[in-house]
Parts: sequence; C-alpha cells; structure tokens
Amino acid sequence: MSNEQQAPVTENNQAQTQPQTFQPTIVINNNNSNVNAVPVVPMRKKSKVVALLLCIFLGVLGAHKFYEGKVGMGILYIITGGLFLIGWIVDIIVIACKPNPYYV
Repeated sequence: MSNEQQAPVTENNQAQTQPQTFQPTIVINNNNSNVNAVPVVPMRKKSKVVALLLCIFLGVLGAHKFYEGKVGMGILYIITGGLFLIGWIVDIIVIACKPNPYYV
C-alpha cells in the first residue's frame, strides 16, 4: 500500500468532488426611524431690514446680535465696542448681503 490518500469512491467508481457548503443565517434589523427628522432647534426667521437698521445705529452695542438671539456675541460687542469697530463694519456688509428674510 502507498502513502497516498484515496478519494471516496461511489458505486460508479467516481470520486466525489462536491464539498458540502454551510449557508449562514443572516438577520437584518433595520429600525431606522430618522427618515425625515426635524432639527432640534427650529430655524428662526429674521428681517434683513430690522437687523440692518439695528446694526447701523446700535451695532457698536451689539443690538443686531441680540435681535438674532446671539446673546453671547451681543455681550462681547458691548464689552469691546463692536469688536473695536471692525466687527461692526463687517456685520453691516454681511447683513446687507443676506437675503430677506434670513434664518438664524
């Protein structure tokens, strides 16, 4: 006898060549309920004209920032004089370029 292994033989003396395969069970749990989620904080509509007038006349005191609901920036504008007038000038340009109404 030789050291070679012999393939199993069927009744027709042919070797079996088809291995047995295992099909795993795949379970998909898709509970995605975030299809059309609403933002946590709703957007607030603001008037461009009101914001621009507040910025021009009271921008150094940050009135336009308080109008937009940005209290921290409003306090910073009060303390720094409109961020040393540079922030005030930039805000006039930025507000003038916004659409009417805009959202914050």
